[in-house]
Amino acid sequence: MSSFYGAPYLQDYARHQRRAKLNSLCGGLLFGFGWLVFIDAAVWSGFFAKPEGLDIVCTNGFPLFVASLFLFALNLMDIDDVRTARYEHRLGGRVGWSLFWLLFCGVIGTIAVLSSIFLVVKSTSQTTQHLGDSWLAGTAVCGCLFICVGAIVFWVGKGHEVAPL
Repeated sequence: MSSFYGAPYLQDYARHQRRAKLNSLCGGLLFGFGWLVFIDAAVWSGFFAKPEGLDIVCTNGFPLFVASLFLFALNLMDIDDVRTARYEHRLGGRVGWSLFWLLFCGVIGTIAVLSSIFLVVKSTSQTTQHLGDSWLAGTAVCGCLFICVGAIVFWVGKGHEVAPL
């Protein structure tokens, strides 16, 4: 006879809790590292020391703000609704809005990555630039990618609801 704690359902719940904690930690670390890389490059390049440098930092930081918006928007949606959507063929109700929200979040993430790539192309095509411009734009791309990947890791990890008895 097995004990109460040896029940497979509770073992699945414990596994889910460990996985959710690990994914939450990894997603948070990627999010923080993305912002840290960008802020470190902005401080290193000396843009905070001059008044016109703040405009460059805000322009290059825009994709990171959009990627952070992607993270928050993605976590408003439940992944279990998306997982059950393939079994339901109707687009009305909660499942339909979850798929629409997932599409909306994908558009936000794509805008973040494409705008950061645009800033890199723009900064490398200018003839009167200093090295910090392209360095800051390059770290904006890396930071944006770290934030978007961290958002997806955190979102996937919080899914698969398993409640204790």
